Amino acid sequence: MSTPTVAHYANHYYHLTENWIHTQVAYLVRYTPFVLTFKTSNLNGGTTPEYYALDEQPVSEQRKNRAFQRVFGYYPAFYKLIHRKEARLIHAHFGFCGYDAIRLAKRANVPLVTTFYGFDASRIPRLYPIWQKKYRDLFRFGSCFLVEGHHMRQQLIDLGCPAEKIKVQHLGIRLDELPFQARRWQNGEPLKILIAGRFTEKKGIVYAVEALAHLILQGISAHLTIIGDAPKTDDIPFRKETQAAKQQILDTIERHALKDNITLLGMQPYEVLKKTYYEHHIFLSPSVQAASGDNEGGAPVTIIEAAASGMPVVASAHCDIPEVVLNGITGLLAPERDSEALARQLMTFIKNPRQFSEMGAAARQHIEAEYDAIKQGERLAAIYDEILLKDKGCHAVPRKRCLW
Repeated sequence: MSTPTVAHYANHYYHLTENWIHTQVAYLVRYTPFVLTFKTSNLNGGTTPEYYALDEQPVSEQRKNRAFQRVFGYYPAFYKLIHRKEARLIHAHFGFCGYDAIRLAKRANVPLVTTFYGFDASRIPRLYPIWQKKYRDLFRFGSCFLVEGHHMRQQLIDLGCPAEKIKVQHLGIRLDELPFQARRWQNGEPLKILIAGRFTEKKGIVYAVEALAHLILQGISAHLTIIGDAPKTDDIPFRKETQAAKQQILDTIERHALKDNITLLGMQPYEVLKKTYYEHHIFLSPSVQAASGDNEGGAPVTIIEAAASGMPVVASAHCDIPEVVLNGITGLLAPERDSEALARQLMTFIKNPRQFSEMGAAARQHIEAEYDAIKQGERLAAIYDEILLKDKGCHAVPRKRCLW
């Protein structure tokens, strides 16, 4: 007996820093996923789901679809695939994709699920007020909205989403790819700190650099590795601002004369990131609310992965990070934009080296319980089940010919 199908809708499947979208698709159970997108990258091997990418079609096909979309509000090629595969629902990734999928879901007569991830709930509606109205339309039509934690849940409520439509669904990671390894540090050994993230203000990387400077001034031997960079292509939102954030990081390194204490690895493939986790003692994630309103929304997936590997995390008490980093149990938290507090938390581990292994073991247990991709795939399928039970009028795609 075939399993019901679900269409995942994303503008780009997927950016290197958004591999967590792919994980949700790959670990979904009891439903067969397929992807509707405009552009693909970073796809590899047998884990690639069936997908339709508009930008990979003949130019004539692209033009017809885009012309149709401007009039009717959806891409007929997307509808045809939904119709042919008898998709039971559409799952859009990012709020703006959810809005774009409204007419497609109406035409296909299926429920629409939308996951918000961060800047789509914080920065977009603040920078472009028209999106406040668009989101209200989405909230009225959409069946369910998924968020990473309770902080982002409140963000959606503040934007006008009915609380009863929101569900917390943690992002899952591949635990089999991140075996537990206890971290140990000995006095006199350089403290190896890792940070990973795109160079944007909200990542707070300058505060990590300043925290390192505080440690060095106290005579601590420490080294910071940074994986990340400002994007070099124009298809990344807010590219100019990420370049400015990069320059600020470089200026901060130079001002504190930390060139010999910091390694800048740039953007790296995921396999390199995984290997690098095990070469460090502590993961640092000092995210902040940016001046633009941009924030993490939930929590960076790198925190979840680092914790799974057995590495304790020092992070800011930002958005839903406290749901991943349980302060004093699996890691330590500091206020946003407080580099001295970050340094004090790092010093806590130096003063009590047993916490490396103790908090690392607790971190792994927490991730196994709440962020395992297999468990989260099952929980996501259960959410789909519940939605389809409520939306009884949307159980099947109507047997109609597609408009063209």
